[in-house]
Amino acid sequence: SGFISANTTITANAFDLAENVLIEDTSIEPGDIVVAAPTVNLPGWNQKYNAFIATKANTPYAKEAIGTISEKPGFLMRGYGFDEEDTIDQKLVRPLSLSGRVPVKVSTINGSIKIGDPITTSTVAGVGMKATKAGYIVGRSLENYSNADSKAVGKILALVSVSWYDPDVYLTSTDDINISQDYSGKYQLTNAKSNTIIDRIGAFAE
Repeated sequence: SGFISANTTITANAFDLAENVLIEDTSIEPGDIVVAAPTVNLPGWNQKYNAFIATKANTPYAKEAIGTISEKPGFLMRGYGFDEEDTIDQKLVRPLSLSGRVPVKVSTINGSIKIGDPITTSTVAGVGMKATKAGYIVGRSLENYSNADSKAVGKILALVSVSWYDPDVYLTSTDDINISQDYSGKYQLTNAKSNTIIDRIGAFAE
């Protein structure tokens, strides 16, 4: 036990920061998008911070999403001491990426993915898709991905960002709002680029 103090840069030959989370489904692997779920099988170590398990996400825009399982974290917060090594069942632990770049499983179930697109959960267990409406996301794509088979699963590099995404919030900053009349003479707001009707609006102040 102890601490590290450094007045310089600490480097690692990998790309993300991760911490261990508990699992019960041993098929969970790097690239899977996971959600938090309750468990009654608390471990014998650090129970305060392990009152949940990670399971594969299988609903779109899941609010329970906690991120992606890391492939090779540069820094890993294990959550247990070296004297507890022999008490940990490594088959029931996975590194959850908290920050940085990480490979993530995706499909084109919601269309092709381009660099910068928000990635959210989908109906395919552990697999992400492009977010096209307001909801929770797990990251931003760092690669383009396209596949004519929407059932196919690929992997792309993504920047970890578990957050809320709402495409409508940014319309006013890009001058994409039009006020027009419909066939009955009623006024409506439309997105100038997509020519779709805007049915939600929010007011924000700096």
